[in-house]
Amino acid sequence: MADLYSSGFHLLPCGGDDGKRALRRNWNKATFHRLPLSKCEEIMAHRGSRTYGIRLDDLVVVDCDTWNAETREYVDSHFPPTSFQVKTSRGMHFYYRADGVVPSAVKKPSIKIDIKSGPNHYVVGPGSVRPDGASYELINAASAPWEELPVFRPLIENPGATEAAVEKSADILSLSGPVAPGTRNSTLVKKAIQLAKGASDVQQLENQVRTYAVANFQSWDGFPEGELSKIAAWAWSKRMANSLYGGANSTFGVNRFALDLISTLGKHAPNALFLYSVLLASHGHFPHRRFAIAIEAMAKSRRLPYGKTTGYAARSGLLGLGLVIRVRKGGHKEADLFTLANPALLSAPDSENTRREA
Repeated sequence: MADLYSSGFHLLPCGGDDGKRALRRNWNKATFHRLPLSKCEEIMAHRGSRTYGIRLDDLVVVDCDTWNAETREYVDSHFPPTSFQVKTSRGMHFYYRADGVVPSAVKKPSIKIDIKSGPNHYVVGPGSVRPDGASYELINAASAPWEELPVFRPLIENPGATEAAVEKSADILSLSGPVAPGTRNSTLVKKAIQLAKGASDVQQLENQVRTYAVANFQSWDGFPEGELSKIAAWAWSKRMANSLYGGANSTFGVNRFALDLISTLGKHAPNALFLYSVLLASHGHFPHRRFAIAIEAMAKSRRLPYGKTTGYAARSGLLGLGLVIRVRKGGHKEADLFTLANPALLSAPDSENTRREA
């Protein structure tokens, strides 16, 4: 528990007849603040409980209620590998960082998989022992820090769907072939997002989307006048806001003023820019997200191309510039939490002082 808490995970005391019920009311409300580790342990001890939960803020857990050969094969072919694995009484839990993609559950005769994510969900944490003796065993020697978890990106689109539904989804996503009424709006939105990445302006984007629609719509009957222009304008606004996200195969931007700020760090600038880029890639599409920066774990896992000493210097440089803000000072058993600042709200630093502090 202590390792998970220090890595920034949100722990909940659990108990009850089955050991899986959260022992705090309103645990899923935005006003429910993360309990100190000591308080969580105190509540468990008072209730005679040996179970706790992990609230899935910014997390995805693939919860396998079956663990037979079919389920193993399905998991291997549909989900990315992760080192944070927990053996449960019936199956397995696989942990990932959330990326906004949460496919539907998998319900087949020999495969039962639920996919949980967000503050309205929690799973029983590793090391827990339920009243019936069922335990939750961490497969590896230690759980991975949040920063070291892989981002959840299904290897196959919508893994919870039937094979026929997967094929239909793939057809729509490929955006080729005739488009029937009932799928026109959603298909145009996908096409506009795809084309917006290469368009030079909103008018070119609208023309490209219109060309696609003319070539592929089976019928224009009932399609609202002006809807195509609205879709193109929306997709273009998303591109201009740098919020067209496409998982690993996507582009993220670095604010020009942020780049100017980082350049004042002198010899530390390249390392600080690399760390800043990693943080932007992981958290930039979630405004105001709070996260730990586990430098040692990032260096050890090769997410950073340098050692922990250089990593801490890069982090200090970003803090000094105000591009990264410490929102909570950690303690003996908990990590510091940070958030990314909006560069537009910052002012230019004194270059010489910034270099000296770095």
